[in-house]
Amino acid sequence: LLALVNDSPRSAAVLTLAQRLASAHGAQLQALHAVAPSASGAYLSPEASSLALELRVEADGQRRERAAALVAQVAAASGTALSCTHLMSESTLEVLQMARNSDLLVLGQTDPQTPDGTAQGLIGRLLISGGCPLLFVPYVNDTPLERCGSRVLVAWRDTRESARALRDALPFLQRAERVELVRFADHEEAGPEPLLRAQAYLR
Repeated sequence: LLALVNDSPRSAAVLTLAQRLASAHGAQLQALHAVAPSASGAYLSPEASSLALELRVEADGQRRERAAALVAQVAAASGTALSCTHLMSESTLEVLQMARNSDLLVLGQTDPQTPDGTAQGLIGRLLISGGCPLLFVPYVNDTPLERCGSRVLVAWRDTRESARALRDALPFLQRAERVELVRFADHEEAGPEPLLRAQAYLR
């Protein structure tokens, strides 16, 4: 399992949930602190530019320290070792490569009101090219994370993408208290057969 940590206060919830899931499924967890470097602007003099660079390096160092402290805190609370990789870059390639070698990526939903330092376009590229399932921790949800996965709603369509998503979710579905299937169909897709086949597969 891979947990994506950034500058958001929700990173604590992301790490905590990822650690709980890793423990429940007997998986190894790795934290990835992946953020874009602090922005730098244009300056009128070399002296101002040099000072701005120093401040930027110091600020980014503090961001790394906060992420490392958070990872250490979650590791201590769970009583398990937890490694953390720091990646401060505008490039999303290394994040994609790590996602492609993971069974699940746990990350926070982007809050438009709270900048979290995530590189522009990263979430979209992970959805399209990450190659592994993504589990988002919503920023608007106060439901206890301990309940995550206990009741699952599966939005089904008789397509390759739905089939792949269903198989990726099987470790969660097998542990759930209740799994509910729902299908939205137009007139040409009317009929219960695709939903019944998915239901039979899960049973």
